[in-house]
This record gives sequence, structure tokens and C-alpha cells, in this order.
Amino acid sequence: MFVFLQDLGTSEVGGATGAGVPQLVIWGTDVDVNRCKQRFKRFLERYIDPGVEQDEKFDGMDINEPIYLQRLEEVHLLTY
Repeated sequence: MFVFLQDLGTSEVGGATGAGVPQLVIWGTDVDVNRCKQRFKRFLERYIDPGVEQDEKFDGMDINEPIYLQRLEEVHLLTY
């Protein structure tokens, strides 16, 4: 993947950035890398699946809490 800085100004994807404020985009596109990172982070922090399959559950899992944050905590605890 190639990325470079480009002043997109007010692109449809990146939104208004202000005059002269560069954005990190994927080469050949107007995909704003920082916006993608923010959306992915928000997904990890908020995704809840109350219909999670039994074989995907783990000890201490709360199906009403974000799954990926619980998984990250589980991995963290297992590595220390």
C-alpha cells in the first residue's frame, strides 16, 4: 500500500480540512487514512454482538459489552 500527503481541500470523502491542511491518503484515491483509522477504532470500541455463537464465547465474556475490547483484554492478561 502506498500513501502520500496531498492537500484535498474539501473532498467528498475527507470533508472540509481547511486551507493548506494536508491529509494522508492512499495513493491513487481520495481515501483519508486518518478517517479510516478513526472509524476502525470506533468500531472496535463499540461493536456488540448479543447473538454471538456459543463457540465464540469465552470465560467472563459479557455479551452486552464491546466484544473486541474484551478480547484485547483477554489477550493482554494471557501474555502477562
